[in-house]
Amino acid sequence: MGYETYLVEIRLKNNSDKNSLICNLMKRNFSLIKKGTNQYMEKKYSTGIIEICFSLSQITFRYAKPNLEQGLISFLKELQEINKVCNIELYNYHTKQVIKPEHFKEIAKSFEISRQEFAQYYSVDEYPVKSEEVLK
Repeated sequence: MGYETYLVEIRLKNNSDKNSLICNLMKRNFSLIKKGTNQYMEKKYSTGIIEICFSLSQITFRYAKPNLEQGLISFLKELQEINKVCNIELYNYHTKQVIKPEHFKEIAKSFEISRQEFAQYYSVDEYPVKSEEVLK
């Protein structure tokens, strides 16, 4: 995972727990995927695939840059709904900023700029695509 992926951390606040987040994602048709000892969740939109990775210390989601902004916007809207149950904020690794729920759309704007920069150097016209499939 590198230049081809847009990476954002989901931070749980005020004693919200991972299980509650996972249950809310599953209610929104996210699938639980197991690869070896790793587990993650994903949801495929017509314009992109959101991949959510859980580790002991953090929760991140990634979105491959060839995907279109609309898939990310759809996911961010779902996160705003989940925020009503699980108190969350996002940390954008690209801009190094913490993003409050009311400003989640800022991530989509930042993603689009990053996607356009990526497209200048790499030609990947197929979507939806997972991050690991971009530079194969």
